[in-house]
Amino acid sequence: MRQLSVGLYPSMPVSLDDRRLYLPVETHLLVLQRDRPSGALRVDRRPGSCVVSEGRATRAPAGCTRVPILWGDTPYITLAADGRTGVLNHSDVQTLDLGPPIKPQACLGVSPPGVAKRWPCPAVRGFVDTFKIAVDSPAAALSADALNLYVAQEGYTQIGDPVTGGDRENVPGVVAVFRRDPGGGGLQQLPGPSGCLGGGGGAGCTTVRALHDPAGLLIAPDGRFVHVLSSAFNDESLNAYPILLTFARAPASGELRQLRGRDGCLSAWPRDHGCRRLRGAVNMLSAELSPDGRHIYLAGGEPRAATVLRIDRDPITGRLVQPPRTSSCVSAGSGPLCRRVTGLAGTMGSSTPISIAPDGRSVYLGLQDVKGVAALSRDPNSGRLGNGRCVSSSRSRRCGRADGLRVPQVLTPSLDGRHLYVLSESDGAAWLAVLHVTRD
Repeated sequence: MRQLSVGLYPSMPVSLDDRRLYLPVETHLLVLQRDRPSGALRVDRRPGSCVVSEGRATRAPAGCTRVPILWGDTPYITLAADGRTGVLNHSDVQTLDLGPPIKPQACLGVSPPGVAKRWPCPAVRGFVDTFKIAVDSPAAALSADALNLYVAQEGYTQIGDPVTGGDRENVPGVVAVFRRDPGGGGLQQLPGPSGCLGGGGGAGCTTVRALHDPAGLLIAPDGRFVHVLSSAFNDESLNAYPILLTFARAPASGELRQLRGRDGCLSAWPRDHGCRRLRGAVNMLSAELSPDGRHIYLAGGEPRAATVLRIDRDPITGRLVQPPRTSSCVSAGSGPLCRRVTGLAGTMGSSTPISIAPDGRSVYLGLQDVKGVAALSRDPNSGRLGNGRCVSSSRSRRCGRADGLRVPQVLTPSLDGRHLYVLSESDGAAWLAVLHVTRD
């Protein structure tokens, strides 16, 4: 295994030819060249093989492509299914022609008013009218045809004057919908209510059910449905409750329409919202869609034992259903609700990383307290999870030994399935580890 000392990082996609890894660091985006036989990585030093914010240009390597969006911390990078287009986002959003060399296309000003006024990015309707303080990075995803961009921004609680107290205002999140020009990459928000969902119906957005704090977007492989991972937080118990919302997507325009009745949302939040009930999913805020689009997996469960839930998905209708408890849930601990499997050890964070192998036969999970990674077997037909293995840098009796792992943040399998790239963090520093995948 080879380690590379880097900064810290919420996403790390691989290119469609399996030869490049896109690594966001604190001030810029790097392209790493991948040797396919060995999995070894090296920094691509050709001009246009890195991206830097205009406001941070002095801290980036020479020859980087400069973009006008503002970020003060590590950005996210998402790739379209065509492999030629990327979305870079933190407090603003930038689309990229990945080249090589990388070229900027269009940008959006997601930052609240007054934060990024000097940047030439147009404002997002719904976000700028709703968000009054800086919040976490927006989640962004491109449709498979790269014709639509969806951006989800979490809600927040606005506190009044800290001296006088003032009113407390709970503002729900928003999902914005954009049409993308396939030629020049320009972005245009859909007009009227179709251009944004949520926000309490403010700014002319479409009102939707159960959209509290959207934090993730899952687009079906056929592009016909979009699932939004949201959550509701209980101030008293300090627990977070995941909610999966289901929207039908109009291929021609990209407009989203929430499914009717209980098909429109699957919720662990005790308040009904007219949603179908999701059991045993408290503090499970990581989600991944299987390559065939037939299952969604939720992971987390802090502070309980490491747990993974399977949700069955109908590719024709987009409907989500939780199977009977013991067949849908696996865990590192014993109990009446989940099956105990080998390979899981210790606990997971509520937002632990989860990834699925390209052939659909393994599910990879980050293990928090043992500083490791688990690989569970998966039946590609039923989606059922089974026993697996884990590696750890700590002295866990359940796992094999692997150096260079800390608390996992991102898991990226290579497209050939031969290597797993793990970004992990400890005490403000991070490691990029290359794990070789073996098949029994």
